[in-house]
Amino acid sequence: MSVAGDDFDSSFLSESGEQLALLESLLLQLERNPDDIALADALLRSAHTLKGSAGMMGLSAIEQLAHALESVLEQLRSGALVAAAVPVSDLLVAVDLLRKLVGSWSLGDPAGLRLYEAECLRVQETLARYTDLAPVRMDAVPDDADAEVWTLELSFEPGVLRQGLDPAYFLHHLAHLGRIVDLKVHDERLPPAAQYQPEDCYLSFTVQLETSADKADIEQVFAFVRSDCHLRMHPPASRQRALLSRIRALPEGRQRLAELLVEVGAITDEEMRRALALQASGAHPRSIGEVLVDAGFVDAELVSAAVEKQADNRARQAGEVETVRVPRESLEELLALVFNMAQVARNVQTQAGRGGVSLQGELEAMDVLAGEAVGTARRLLMLPVREAFRRSHRALRDLARELGKEVELSLQGEELEVDRLQVERLGEVVLHLLRNALDHGIETPAEREAVGKPRCGRITVSLQRDGDSLLMNLADDGRGIDPEQLRQRAVERGLLRADACHSEAELLELIFSPGFSTARDITRVSGRGVGLDVVRETLRALRGDVTVSTTSGTGTCFILRLPASAAQRTLLADGSWLVVDQTQRSIHYKAA
Repeated sequence: MSVAGDDFDSSFLSESGEQLALLESLLLQLERNPDDIALADALLRSAHTLKGSAGMMGLSAIEQLAHALESVLEQLRSGALVAAAVPVSDLLVAVDLLRKLVGSWSLGDPAGLRLYEAECLRVQETLARYTDLAPVRMDAVPDDADAEVWTLELSFEPGVLRQGLDPAYFLHHLAHLGRIVDLKVHDERLPPAAQYQPEDCYLSFTVQLETSADKADIEQVFAFVRSDCHLRMHPPASRQRALLSRIRALPEGRQRLAELLVEVGAITDEEMRRALALQASGAHPRSIGEVLVDAGFVDAELVSAAVEKQADNRARQAGEVETVRVPRESLEELLALVFNMAQVARNVQTQAGRGGVSLQGELEAMDVLAGEAVGTARRLLMLPVREAFRRSHRALRDLARELGKEVELSLQGEELEVDRLQVERLGEVVLHLLRNALDHGIETPAEREAVGKPRCGRITVSLQRDGDSLLMNLADDGRGIDPEQLRQRAVERGLLRADACHSEAELLELIFSPGFSTARDITRVSGRGVGLDVVRETLRALRGDVTVSTTSGTGTCFILRLPASAAQRTLLADGSWLVVDQTQRSIHYKAA
């Protein structure tokens, strides 16, 4: 595969990102409207565009996978397949994998390709069920004799045999994933003869397994006995290098450390869950990275690389110059305004040289042109608020399926425009609040039906202007927040005295406290006490804030308020200030 570097590579990265985002958005719409032929047409055009671009760049792996996706979409458009018969989840998995392949290619490290080969074949095999297209292998990376040998350290709880679970069965099943190169049996746990229990398991094992399977596939072998076994999986050196490449190739984001490691395949969801539980139960506070390394779930080198990636993302977001794609006609309009301003400036200079001539008319014209230029520039820097919800539809859909819930998201007023930077930060806030509403607020379908509610929950987001502010209400029709439960949890955490009296408003404020959570169990979604405090911090950084209201059994509403636009002050070299007031579309000069 080629390495990104020149203008064509940059164009491909930009275009592929747009097409992948469009594919995801259209697929989510198709899931809600399976009979809409126009959506199938648009999906096919987008996949075809991506395939063609990848082919021109010589990126065969991306081209092949895009072709497999395109074939399914062609069947949908022609009517040979009914959209309702094709799970959108299968198509979204292909889009996710295409995004990973583009990210890996952009890094220019061919060692990272091996990790995707098996995944590409699996996804193509899934898509092939809907067409007659045979899966195609990725361009192979040269083999290394020891490249695929995993080292597995495995031990079982003593009572596993009494549960009818034979360790030999699981070892035998490992051979289905590849070839067991070496197997060592350790008997250090064997007790003296007088204490020996024949129904207890005392043996542990070290297995050398040659396989193309990934970590999650290996762990799946032990799914039925996972709570009664201790499994450490050490990847081969080539996989370790590839994992490092995948971490560095990740797009910018605000993933927490453990989630970042799960995303690249360095740890599994189960390992993350166990590590979070260990961290929460520990007497002394430790970082999640330390817990993961101490538990043997991941190598310290990968944790360090992930921490560096997080730091690099933060530094890049703080210091990089943002690239904005704008319509050509808008740039031409701005260029014409600047040209006219330059012409007026020359007129002022000419008339000033004559002496005794009034410059009032030219200065007024300059002021008008400057105002129009600022207005045009402001429009270039604005985006509809709907862009803040671009990732939310997919994230909410996937989380609902994971939690076994049904939910519908309704947006009102999303056409309002705010500064691009605010849209970006608001996107993180919205995602936090939507996940929180679905996890803590919306009930399961059975619970909703039991209290007379529709099976499908509803989250409504309404946006409106309120003077110079943007007002957002995010409301769900779930179970609401129980202030008494908040009080009890706060007393357990030592945040409140048991005999103290507090108003409902004061108790609701607790949910914005760092580290506060009502969840009893730690999961990938909740229980870590991270979320709503981040929401408030982010909004306050934007000179906004958030409040909450709730009715038990009816639902919860978060009210967000932040500036719709902000004045920008630039300090000039002579110590004076140039103030751009985006609300009034004017420029004011203030002397030092």
